[in-house]
Amino acid sequence: RWLLLPAAAGLRRRLGLPAAAIDRLRDVVAFEIDRQTPFAAADVHYDARVIARQGDQLETELVVVPKTTLDAAVAALGPIAGTLSGVDMAGDDVGHATSSPSRASGTMRAASA
Repeated sequence: RWLLLPAAAGLRRRLGLPAAAIDRLRDVVAFEIDRQTPFAAADVHYDARVIARQGDQLETELVVVPKTTLDAAVAALGPIAGTLSGVDMAGDDVGHATSSPSRASGTMRAASA
């Protein structure tokens, strides 16, 4: 089971990054959240995925959802929340930002990672 959040629940942002960032993509984009979104990194669940690689550059997508939004959506599911395989946010390319809400870190996880 997947929880599909509406596109308005969060933000998708494309970022150009050096190819060297690929091994630590989540760490790198964590530093970009404050600069690239209206949210503080501590206030969101997030993840990123590589969309394309051209030479020494990566085109990536950062997906952020405020913690209060995701936590409320998961809580509203009641007892079935624990059966979720992941969470996604509607958009142009559904199926890439996913997570298990029971994960200790509470971050979103990219399916392609």
